[in-house]
Amino acid sequence: TDSDTFTTLQVFDTTRPTVAISTASPATVSSNTLSFNGTASDDVGVTSVTCTKITKNASSCITPTGTTSWAVGATLAVGTTVFAIKAMDAAGNPSEPVYMEATYTPPPGVDATPPTIVDVSLVGVVGTTSATFKIIAAAPTRTGVWVSCNA
Repeated sequence: TDSDTFTTLQVFDTTRPTVAISTASPATVSSNTLSFNGTASDDVGVTSVTCTKITKNASSCITPTGTTSWAVGATLAVGTTVFAIKAMDAAGNPSEPVYMEATYTPPPGVDATPPTIVDVSLVGVVGTTSATFKIIAAAPTRTGVWVSCNA
């Protein structure tokens, strides 16, 4: 008898994408905003690039725009901030991270030190649904300190 034999071959993508930063790192900036860019590549295709702040003092790291060529914007707090950039391909393979380090030092005369909370105390309770708090904040080099409370 005649029979046909078919073999199905599955190919799995195990190749990690690569990612590179084009902007020099570390960077020293006198503005609290930072923009940097780079490239990502993969044998099949890059589906996303992500930015994660590694240090606690960064205010934000905006999701990168683009995949093979990408750009990131970030808002910095005073001091050194480190960001990790990774690429992902369609098979879910992540790249090894690359790191961007930036140090923000405000120019002379610019007070970038956040105010500190000195005291929070309960002033009174009304029934079971509301309370009044007293919040004292200190910013010795500034006037007009605003304190907000979200509950």
